[in-house]
Amino acid sequence: NKSRAYNNYGVALAVTGATEESLEHYKKSAELDQFYAEPLINLGSHYQIKKDYKTALHYYGKALNLKHEPHPECYNNVGLIQYHYKNYDKAESCFKTAIILKGHYGKAYYNLAKVYFEKGEKQKAFENTAMAIKCGFAKPHVNLLHGKCAVALGKHREGIRSLEKALGAGYDFGGMFSLAVAYYNERDYKKACIHFERAYKQQPDSLSCAYNYAQALMNDARYAEAIPLFEQAAVQSDKFPFSQLHISKCLSKNGNLGAALGRIEKVMKEPRMLAHIKSDAKLLRDEILIETRMV
Repeated sequence: NKSRAYNNYGVALAVTGATEESLEHYKKSAELDQFYAEPLINLGSHYQIKKDYKTALHYYGKALNLKHEPHPECYNNVGLIQYHYKNYDKAESCFKTAIILKGHYGKAYYNLAKVYFEKGEKQKAFENTAMAIKCGFAKPHVNLLHGKCAVALGKHREGIRSLEKALGAGYDFGGMFSLAVAYYNERDYKKACIHFERAYKQQPDSLSCAYNYAQALMNDARYAEAIPLFEQAAVQSDKFPFSQLHISKCLSKNGNLGAALGRIEKVMKEPRMLAHIKSDAKLLRDEILIETRMV
């Protein structure tokens, strides 16, 4: 069959790096047999790699219009382009169709999970990464997303297992941060500190990372190290309103009672401070005063 011969030769050329020359063979193959989808898919793939998504969708569309044979990989590729354009509903439909056509399609399950993650549907994202892994598509990036979803859903031990596997293959700030959060919620503060420190070194301007790292240090009784991190987060008092109280607690634990009480008084006198934070400030002040009398 001449059409298949042209397509196969085009594939061979592409493998050797002669991608532009391969296009002519794909086009000749499609011309010789208008019901043969493979050269159309290969053309779509070529333009998708080149990030010419409009042309890629043109050829993928022509291939999908040939209804006589299923093409799950084509649906998956169209889904990736729609995902790139943030057309999440269209991407979701494509990935679901790919899975229907090819039941154990790990890539499509993972891509569907990415769509759900972007839509804020963490449970569905978690379930689909689990399916991708079950189908044998247990790549580091799949474990990474699975772990992030697990931690977001409060499944901290499962999150730790997946994130440890993922991060063993390379660094990712979001994954490292999620792993630290998981250890923190499991009350393993030493390991939480290790991973928060790594994340913080990569993004020292992240106030959220600084604040969470400081909390882990405080719970690990490393009060002096926690104070400058709480100070860093305190510049956004609306987002981290407890920073000053945590600093006061750390100061008191280090024996600097005067400075601790001084900060608490400022919190209690601050007119914009929320009532429940002022109430917590009063409790901390009373706790420090009681400890002072006991000493």
